[in-house]
Amino acid sequence: HRLGALEAELAEQLQRVTDRRIVVHHPAWPYFARRFGFDIAGEIITQPGAEPSARHIQALIRKIREGHIRVIVSEPQLNQKLPRILAQESGARLVVLTAMPGGVPGTGTYLDMLRYNVMQLAQALHELSAPADGRAHDELPQVGGQGRDDPEREQQAKAGSDGCLADEGCD
Repeated sequence: HRLGALEAELAEQLQRVTDRRIVVHHPAWPYFARRFGFDIAGEIITQPGAEPSARHIQALIRKIREGHIRVIVSEPQLNQKLPRILAQESGARLVVLTAMPGGVPGTGTYLDMLRYNVMQLAQALHELSAPADGRAHDELPQVGGQGRDDPEREQQAKAGSDGCLADEGCD
């Protein structure tokens, strides 16, 4: 059955990823995290509809820095301002995943969405764990040509669902 085969494929890809801690934009990922062994170390928005306090954001930045948490997860339909600030201030990488099939290109089915989300996290976490001496790890397969140096991906990471770019000073 296709779901079981996909889960086995993704579990194999994740074997190389030892540190699976992530910070998420909002609490939409507990089942996904449990299913694939990701550890949600923090949330930007803890209560629906409520903006986080400055104190919460500062505490989260400190936690990310001190804990060497390497990835912040957001979603394309959410405002990217806070995740971008956290990434810039902490040195973590912002990865945009989708909780809905079709939310980003290449995720038209549920299975495509699972593959995309897991591979985006696996690539980000694996790349960021590269040794300090510059030696490269074995490469993980790229998803839809979305490598780290892809200008379109960089643009997507900079632009939130509201279309606002970080350097435009939008609210």
